[in-house]
Amino acid sequence: MTDSSAEHAEQPEQTDQPEIPEHCLRWCFEVVAEAAPETPPYNLCTPPAIEPEILKRLKAAIGEIPPLPEIWHKVRDMVQSNEAAPRDLARLIEQDPVLTAHVLKWGNSVVYAPVGDMHGKTPSNDVAFTLTRMGMDEAQNLILESLLPQIGQIGEKSALEAQHIWFHSKAIAMFARQLSTFSPLIDEHEAALTGLLHDIGKLIILHIESETALADIAARLQSGQPDLQAEWEVLGYTHIDAGMMLALHWQLPREVHRFIYYHHHSCWHAPGDWPQDMHQSVMLIHAAHLMLQSMQNTVQAGGIWAESRRTRVDASEDILRHRLHLPLTDNPLYMHLQHELARLSRLFPEIYPPKDDE
Repeated sequence: MTDSSAEHAEQPEQTDQPEIPEHCLRWCFEVVAEAAPETPPYNLCTPPAIEPEILKRLKAAIGEIPPLPEIWHKVRDMVQSNEAAPRDLARLIEQDPVLTAHVLKWGNSVVYAPVGDMHGKTPSNDVAFTLTRMGMDEAQNLILESLLPQIGQIGEKSALEAQHIWFHSKAIAMFARQLSTFSPLIDEHEAALTGLLHDIGKLIILHIESETALADIAARLQSGQPDLQAEWEVLGYTHIDAGMMLALHWQLPREVHRFIYYHHHSCWHAPGDWPQDMHQSVMLIHAAHLMLQSMQNTVQAGGIWAESRRTRVDASEDILRHRLHLPLTDNPLYMHLQHELARLSRLFPEIYPPKDDE
C-alpha cells in the first residue's frame, strides 16, 4: 500500500447524511421516538375479539351516557361551512346563556389573550370578537367540551385523571391544527376535532373501571408496557374500542369513528397496513404526538397514561415528507408549539399550578 492510499484509508468514512438538528419534527421522529418492535405488542390489524360479557357491560355503560345536545351538531355544521363567520356562530351560541358564559370565560383566558396581553387583562364581552380571537375550529372544540354529557362525573379520585386526558387532547388538537396549515390535504377543522377526540375512550375507562384496575394499567405502563396492550390485558378492551362505541353513541361524524379506530396504527404498523385515505390524518396526529412527547421538559405529563410512548415506523416517514409536506427541520415551529403548550397549561391549574412569577 502506498503512502497516499494508507493516508486515505485512515480517514473517517464520509457520510451524506447531515446531523439532525434538535427541536424539530425530524428530530422527534428519528431521534426521540424509539423504533417500533418487529412484532406489534397489540396487533391492530387483527385485534382480538372482546368477550361477550365485557362487551355487554361496555355497551350498557355507554348507553347510559346522554347524547350530545343538538346545538353541537349545528355548531359543527356552521364551522364546516366556508360561508360561516364568527358573527353567525355567535348568534347561535348566544341562544344558550350557559354556553355563552363558558365561551367568554375561556375565550378571555391567557391562552387566547392577544400578543402583549399575556395575563388576559383586557376581557371582552363580545362573543363574536371572542370567537375571532380564538379561531373557529378552537371554538368548535371548546363548545364540544362544554356540551359533553356528564361523563366527567367519575368521582373525586379520577377527576384529575380526566384533566390530564383533556390537557393531552387539547394539546394534540392545537398541534394538529398548526401542522395542518402546511398541508393542502388536511382540513384544519377536522384535524383539530380528531385531535381532541382521539382518546375519548379513556374517559370511558375512567368512568366505569375500578381504582384497582386503573392502578394496574398505570403500573404496567410504568414498567414499559404499551398502553393498548396494558388496557387489553387488564380490561379485556382498549380505549380504541370504547372510543369508537362512544363516537357511534354520540352520532359523531363517520371520519371521527374511522380515525379513532386507526389512530394507533402509525405506532406499530407500516402504511400498507392502514387505508390509503387515512394516511394523512393518522400521520398528522402521530406527528403531533411525537412532538408533544419530546416536550416533557416544558410540561410534565401526568396521570395514568403518562408513561405511554409513541414509537416510529420508518416507512411512514415518506408520508411526512412527500404527502403532508410538513417542515421537518423547522426549529421556530417547534419553539412556537412549545410556547403554546406552556400557555395551554395555564388552563389547567389543578394539574399545573401557576408559578409565583405568573
